[in-house]
Amino acid sequence: MNIRRFLSASALYGIGDMLVLAVGGFLLLPLYTRTLSQAAFADYLIVKVNAEILQYVLYFGLLSSVARIYFDYKAKGRQREYLNSIVMFFVVVVLAAAVALEFFGDAAWRRLAPQTASRPYIWYCLALAAANFFAGIGSLWFRLDEQVKRFVTIQIVASAVTAIAAFVNLVVLKLGLNGLLLALILGYMPASAALFYRIGGKLRPAIHRAYVIESVRFGLPFAMGYIAYFVVNRFNLLTLQHYVPLDQIAVFGLAQQIATLITLLGASLGKAIQPIVYGAPEKDAQDLLRSSSNVYILLLFVVSAQVLMFAREIILVVGSRNYLNGYTALLILLVGSFFYSLGFASNLALLYHRRPQVLTVNSIAGAVISAGLGIVLVPRYHLIGGAIATSCAYLVMTATSFILAYRLNRLSYFKLLILSGAAVCFLAVLSALLNLLDWGIGLLILLKLILLSAVVIPVCFVAFPNGIRRLCSSLSGFLGTR
Repeated sequence: MNIRRFLSASALYGIGDMLVLAVGGFLLLPLYTRTLSQAAFADYLIVKVNAEILQYVLYFGLLSSVARIYFDYKAKGRQREYLNSIVMFFVVVVLAAAVALEFFGDAAWRRLAPQTASRPYIWYCLALAAANFFAGIGSLWFRLDEQVKRFVTIQIVASAVTAIAAFVNLVVLKLGLNGLLLALILGYMPASAALFYRIGGKLRPAIHRAYVIESVRFGLPFAMGYIAYFVVNRFNLLTLQHYVPLDQIAVFGLAQQIATLITLLGASLGKAIQPIVYGAPEKDAQDLLRSSSNVYILLLFVVSAQVLMFAREIILVVGSRNYLNGYTALLILLVGSFFYSLGFASNLALLYHRRPQVLTVNSIAGAVISAGLGIVLVPRYHLIGGAIATSCAYLVMTATSFILAYRLNRLSYFKLLILSGAAVCFLAVLSALLNLLDWGIGLLILLKLILLSAVVIPVCFVAFPNGIRRLCSSLSGFLGTR
């Protein structure tokens, strides 16, 4: 594997993905939490969750199937015709969903979100789901063609549109939650426009049945997996609405938003690996899987350790002291997110060998664990109970995925999984203990940096001796060319 190419692509993809998450919900969180009340911020989180439900139901896993099947049609020069059929099929699905929501949407909403009004938010959910699909296909197309600079440019423009619209709507026009949701929809427009521009003259109101059937058939296991993932990740947020007030929903939701820092890193690194592995000759795939997974786990561990150690400071930056009672839940969710993101290394191997059904079954098992534990723990332990239920499901899913991948290709990462996982858990406990110290901010940050280095550096050299040397050499060469 070309480590320099991997690092360069990962950095650029990471920048693009980070920008989207930043303006969509992380770096703009201080704007949201300071212009919206905790109750309104909770409503925002609930609308986002319900929009996710529509995405998983309406998408049929098409984004994932396009990421794999696109290469087959690109080799035949029919990629635009293929994407046109996918886009037109989704337009029909959205129209059918609008009719269903008009008649049955309010009743379903009341069951999911009893403390939040259904209208007009139900239509915002549909608009967000539709706009996100078109934007997702548009940005994915650049990624699949490995047009990294264009991908990042689209992400920068989208991020700027969202940030400016959110600031104007929230601060200048004071439109509240409605203004924020409109800003998010506007943020999907640049990538959506790029999609339709690139299809160009091939855009027609025509659907090739064979393209759609193949993609839906391949994507349905992913759709089931996404629904299961939703249960794993969001079921406990929905359950909490029946046991805690809206302000506590906001606290738990903010913790989940911060925890997505780790899953975002995993996703951006993974998306950089996918074209390299999927497009490689079969004889090279095994070596690419091994080398890329080692680098992936190394980078994921280093960043996760830093987020864990400075979790309290992150809460104060993106929220306020009113959100600090979710600190313990945040640490638990960060550990869970690390384990979940670790699973990408094994998931990549399973997907390369076209075994999405295996991942679906694993996700369903995780959903059962999360929901079962949530039903037991949330009524008694509230936020911490929800965090424990979610993280336990993540751990079981990742362990199962590694075992299944090992049986398939004999690539073992158990040493890395156990060592990095133990170090992350230790850092979470250490961070919780340091939070009890009543020291000055400067002295506390210095102590955290020393302890962080004392844990991370030895673990990296013990677990990844060759990876460290190769990474340092590649970084040196990469920076030397700049």
